[in-house]
Amino acid sequence: MKFALCLIALLFPSASWADDFLGEASSSMAAIGVTADYQTIKGKGDTVVITIDYEKYLQSIPMLQSMGAINPDITQTTINKTPYHMVLFATVFFGSAIVPEAYRTHPSADRIHFSEVLNSLDDYGNNESHELESFDFSRQIFQKVNWSHFRGDTLPKIAPNFRPTRFFADKIESED
Repeated sequence: MKFALCLIALLFPSASWADDFLGEASSSMAAIGVTADYQTIKGKGDTVVITIDYEKYLQSIPMLQSMGAINPDITQTTINKTPYHMVLFATVFFGSAIVPEAYRTHPSADRIHFSEVLNSLDDYGNNESHELESFDFSRQIFQKVNWSHFRGDTLPKIAPNFRPTRFFADKIESED
């Protein structure tokens, strides 16, 4: 997991591009294979499911590099050898970007559960989905965060019940 933390530092060269990119959030995110679906589930409360399309996202990395979102020094070879580290960037960045958006667009929401899911193809070409991580958030924490200066890599520290799945942890560890 040490490599993963170092790679995250390399992935975040600058956050200045983010405001423009997220200004048109849903269309920008969909273009790179990331969607967010806000749901109210009876008896369970508010949930946001963030879905990452594995192939579409990995294919968009050069574009994200040209925008300054991902360090341009990361080579295609590194991307090919460590695709789940690249997905880790998406979970950290988009998870932390979608939290404030969820609270701003749903002003009556207090507690929201966030789940990040990866859609990909299995070895036989069939669609499969795997939860990558999940966490909870409250309006109280949302209001405490200075979102214009928030570093996404601290999300696991401040989000209650932040849990990567065994599937995701195994994939990251296999690349280290």
